Amino acid sequence: MTGPKSPSAPSSTLISGGGRLSHRLSGRVSGIGSGAQTPPPKVNTARRRLWDRLASDDPDWAVLTDPKRRGGGWTSELDEFYDNGDDDVASDLADLDPQPNYQGVAVDWGSGTGRLTLALGRRFASAVGVDISPHMVELARTRALDRGSTNVSFVTVDQCGVRDASLVYSKLVLQHLSNRREILRTLDEMTRLLAPNGYLIMQIPSGSATWRARVRLASRLWQVQQVLPPLERPLRKLGLSGITMTWISQARATRRLERRGLRLVALRTYIAGGYHHTIYVAQRR
Repeated sequence: MTGPKSPSAPSSTLISGGGRLSHRLSGRVSGIGSGAQTPPPKVNTARRRLWDRLASDDPDWAVLTDPKRRGGGWTSELDEFYDNGDDDVASDLADLDPQPNYQGVAVDWGSGTGRLTLALGRRFASAVGVDISPHMVELARTRALDRGSTNVSFVTVDQCGVRDASLVYSKLVLQHLSNRREILRTLDEMTRLLAPNGYLIMQIPSGSATWRARVRLASRLWQVQQVLPPLERPLRKLGLSGITMTWISQARATRRLERRGLRLVALRTYIAGGYHHTIYVAQRR
């Protein structure tokens, strides 16, 4: 839910027949819905506590980090905050061919305070924001009402009953999961929501670009804290938010998507915050 915003023109790779790379350009760009019922995903209680705390302390900064906005800095600039989300969604949908079914439902996975959910609701018949934090969900519901968004709803991840989604969308979210296994499990959950021909658009770091990112000291300290809860207070006093960073290789993420019946349509890459980031665009076969 956090991280630096991607540049306006990431490198983009389109994929065609048999996974061959057809050309490059610059630009912006879990069961199948009608299948059997599956149990809700297990919730990482430590992670839920973390995001509930962030929702209480500094919710919008936790969704879209900016050093100048920490400590409630987004509060007086909410129009800019939500306009930023609208720009992201417009950019990512513009080059889809064919376009998604806008009469269907779009899912914002890791919705936070609804920065992207409200933008999806302006384009689709309905949009559902899914988040691990009940506090974030309640805040997002209030924000939607305040901003006149009547076709959006918000639920916790263990209450999501969506099937046959036209689009599942996730940005600045999967990077904050604890490890790569958890990322892969979450990919499985996201793909289960898709209708046939539905699109998945997601962003995940695919490698570290600096030695600081490789060391990931703050992330490792907070991972230890999950085993030793008394460490939380001193870590917070050091100014550490508890937000961790995890990356996964393009090859491993792509294999998982293909195993789940998705066809990779495009990869878009950029560098930000010390990491190589990849935006995956995939479509259910």
